[in-house]
Amino acid sequence: NDMEMILIPAGEFMMGEAHDAHPLYLAAFHIAKYPVTNRLYRAFVAATGGQAPAHWPEPGYHELMADHPVVNASWFEALTSCRWCPESTGHTYRLPTPYGVMDMAGNVREWCSTAFAGYPYRPDDGREDLTATAAWRVLRGGSWFDAELGLRAARRLSSQPHPPSRNTGFRVVRDA
Repeated sequence: NDMEMILIPAGEFMMGEAHDAHPLYLAAFHIAKYPVTNRLYRAFVAATGGQAPAHWPEPGYHELMADHPVVNASWFEALTSCRWCPESTGHTYRLPTPYGVMDMAGNVREWCSTAFAGYPYRPDDGREDLTATAAWRVLRGGSWFDAELGLRAARRLSSQPHPPSRNTGFRVVRDA
């Protein structure tokens, strides 16, 4: 298991920006210090027969890209990867809800579990329903492709869960 996890203690933080900012309490959780890499995603693809990103040449990515974030994985593929992780690590992983850690701005935008909806955030309002396949999903952070204004962890975007994008990746979380 190559995933280094960071404990985020329970507490309240201000979610959103400017007029949308509101306090939100989160229970303690662990989050991957870095986005999921090509190396880790290749293990998932090899073990499950999952779909490799379209830009990978056969039999995978160029070895110089092993520790770069995997990109071109749709929200559905990221979710399936999380569901596979217990088989290889013994831990249950999921996509994050709102958060912040390393490489959050300027690397890749990151999929969150959350369906895009207005603030204030309420986890019980249906936006955390993983079966809502038509829902647009939240992306956090900014990527190498974004202008300076978009390079911040608080940045909140939305996208259709499919198709994948060359500047979008994901990281995983697990309960503390």
